[in-house]
Amino acid sequence: MERRLDRHTVQRLAIVAGLAGTFLLVGSLNQPEPSLAGSETTATTAAISRISPAKSLGTIEGRTLCLQVFTGPNEPIYSLRTASGALLATGLTAEELLAAHPDKPELPLLLAGTAEGETLMLAPDEPDF
Repeated sequence: MERRLDRHTVQRLAIVAGLAGTFLLVGSLNQPEPSLAGSETTATTAAISRISPAKSLGTIEGRTLCLQVFTGPNEPIYSLRTASGALLATGLTAEELLAAHPDKPELPLLLAGTAEGETLMLAPDEPDF
């Protein structure tokens, strides 16, 4: 028993084959740009693992930088982002952060309010009612 394909079936198969070929051709010509994620981070895997179980204490936002403060085993740990959200560093202590980014004049000002013995915000101990 010989089966013959009618003209409409052959046309449909030709269209499907043409679309599939076009899809494969376009896909092979597309050259994605390399990711910028790795080039903007200065943290190592070890530094990231230091803040994994840590809890966020808050965020201090400046004009060009955003500093997120985390609990650390002995001292606060910081993550630094640009105002647009690009990650610059994560899992670093204040000293490590200042050493890694001496070109950021705003950074010492953001860290000044988080130094040991300093308060981020003044509030009365007991409310006056």
